[in-house]
Amino acid sequence: MRVLEISFFLWVAACFAAACFIKRPVSKRDVTLLRLAMGLTAAADFCMLVLGRDLPGLLFFIAAQSVYVLRYANIKWWPPMYGCAALLAGGLAADGADLLTWLAGAYGACLLWALGTAIVRAARAKKQPPYWWSAVGMVLFLGCDICVGLYQLPAMAGVWPVIWVFYLPSQAMLMWSGRGNGNTISIDN
Repeated sequence: MRVLEISFFLWVAACFAAACFIKRPVSKRDVTLLRLAMGLTAAADFCMLVLGRDLPGLLFFIAAQSVYVLRYANIKWWPPMYGCAALLAGGLAADGADLLTWLAGAYGACLLWALGTAIVRAARAKKQPPYWWSAVGMVLFLGCDICVGLYQLPAMAGVWPVIWVFYLPSQAMLMWSGRGNGNTISIDN
């Protein structure tokens, strides 16, 4: 399984590299945030898949989802997002959860916020494909993380391959979402 995990990391790294070479982006701001988020995602996967270090990997994933929120939403959305994450994390801490569980809860809140902002952005953009690719990529990301959660249950170990069925296409869709279609597309509200 170790060879597969490294292969999956290489896919994520390749998607990040492809994002770094996008020639006609949706906008300079958008592609800069996309590259930052994909770089943080690649760092998270390197920590978790190659080094076997879950804690720093989870911190990189939290940072990546936070950047995706910034990519999709107006900056004024940040305080409520972190308020929700703090409430969730506080609830887990009060329940005696360990640090990794606490961070997983904070990550879940960030992921849901990024997904919500991606869907809102796509709905506002109507027929502009890059925004729909972002929304679909984030839905696939959520599907992956639901499977990751299920995989932690002993009876659900067989869900491991499904994680990658969601995750690998999510990275490709997110990378493609940074490509403009030759038209000027504004991401400002």
